Amino acid sequence: MRGRTILITGAAGFSGLHACAYFASPAGGGMKVIGVVRDAGHARAVEVERTCASLDVCELTDGEAVRRLLVKHRPDYLLHLAGLNAVGPSWNAPALFLESNLMSTVHVLEAVRRLANGCRTLVAGSLLRNEWPGGGAAPDPRHPYGLSKTMQVSAVRCWHQLYGSDALVAE
Repeated sequence: MRGRTILITGAAGFSGLHACAYFASPAGGGMKVIGVVRDAGHARAVEVERTCASLDVCELTDGEAVRRLLVKHRPDYLLHLAGLNAVGPSWNAPALFLESNLMSTVHVLEAVRRLANGCRTLVAGSLLRNEWPGGGAAPDPRHPYGLSKTMQVSAVRCWHQLYGSDALVAE
């Protein structure tokens, strides 16, 4: 894996910081890690910058910004960890959660597809088994956050079916 580039969204989050450190280490392949944050002023941006080969700022709900990010770095791998993660606030801002979790993922998938460089993508998703009953029945999320994550997982699976994208969901 040495010499390969991995772009990690949500790099300033709990999982993101650990992923950056792991993939930069010899155990993780000693990869060139590009840490992506929404805000350069984030409290942990300095840690990301210290751990990664470089730090980049991108608003993932802006499809054109995501496209430019991928063209700039041309990663071999992309680990998508960014998004909103809270049940309570999702009740008051369901559209924000859908935009942050679903649409940012769609923008990432589209940018990777259009880059056409063979970038392999892993999306950190979550899907409660009781939210997608199967047999053609509609999902039954328990809250707007659950809806946003269910739709995110569905989008990744559909991009694989529709476009043959090399994208997986880690649940």
